[in-house]
Amino acid sequence: MDNSENYNLPTEQVTNNEQQANASVSSNNQPVEKKSKKTLFILIGALVIGIIIFDVIVFSIISIFVNSSDKLVCKSDQGNITLSYNEKTVTGYTASGITYKLEEQQKIAEQIGIDSYLEEFEKWFTTNTTGSCSNIKHD
Repeated sequence: MDNSENYNLPTEQVTNNEQQANASVSSNNQPVEKKSKKTLFILIGALVIGIIIFDVIVFSIISIFVNSSDKLVCKSDQGNITLSYNEKTVTGYTASGITYKLEEQQKIAEQIGIDSYLEEFEKWFTTNTTGSCSNIKHD
């Protein structure tokens, strides 16, 4: 007689409930991966937005200090130049159509004084171009 009929031997078959359990376990892993990717994208987006906001704040602060300096604005058909200066020397410039050697001009301004330098520069500009200059002082 065969004794295997009386015993409940383990089988290789997987019941329907076990298949459903395995399917739910594997499907539960997928949203976790999607959530981690979504979280990563949110963090990267927040970092980029933070950097942009930081840059805007720094640019605004720099603009306030640069724009608060005194300026000599000279405009003509040949070109335009704006000299920024303090009580000692020329601190910067913007120019279009005109070349300007800042370091050399700073030395001259320091030697003769900024007021004399600005007067001389304005005379040079009005003599050599068709334009004029105006002085913008910030208190």
